[in-house]
Amino acid sequence: MAAFDHDVAAGSSVYIPGNAVHGIRNAGNGILRFFYALAADSFDEIDYHFVGTDAG
Repeated sequence: MAAFDHDVAAGSSVYIPGNAVHGIRNAGNGILRFFYALAADSFDEIDYHFVGTDAG
């Protein structure tokens, strides 16, 4: 799996397609705040897959 870092700043938006392995890291000194918008009617419809953990 290839890994790419993308720098984003306040006010940025990022599209992550379904089933894409992704993560978030705060590279700065300030507080990181982020917001997810999901294409689903209910959070119960979301199926997360965690890589490298025992979480499922």
